[in-house]
Amino acid sequence: MLRALFFLLVLLVPIGLVYAFGVWILLASFGLAAATLLFSNRKGRGAEETQGGRLTGYHTTTTASP
Repeated sequence: MLRALFFLLVLLVPIGLVYAFGVWILLASFGLAAATLLFSNRKGRGAEETQGGRLTGYHTTTTASP
């Protein structure tokens, strides 16, 4: 039931956007998604990188020291 509802949403939302705003909104959405994937370098910055000053250690199997 829930899967069918999500399937309908996947079909109807783009159709509704094109109906309301024209095909340009759909092209802009695809362009934004493509640019996000293309220019993402997957590197943390600042607090994301150190989690507030502590090294996260995500690249190892050990935990961060307090």
